[in-house]
Amino acid sequence: MKNFIERRAGLVALLNSMLEAVKTENRAFTDEETKKFDEIEAEIKQLDAIQTSSGV
Repeated sequence: MKNFIERRAGLVALLNSMLEAVKTENRAFTDEETKKFDEIEAEIKQLDAIQTSSGV
């Protein structure tokens, strides 16, 4: 459970840092960054679904 929470928190922090970087640099995501962002979002959703289905 602790690893699950830590993994999700780390992914959310990574998304936030990506968003902050483009905001600070006043630019849009590159294609590579967009792909990475989408992959991380998908992993977070997958973790959430596992948590919900396990009743955690």
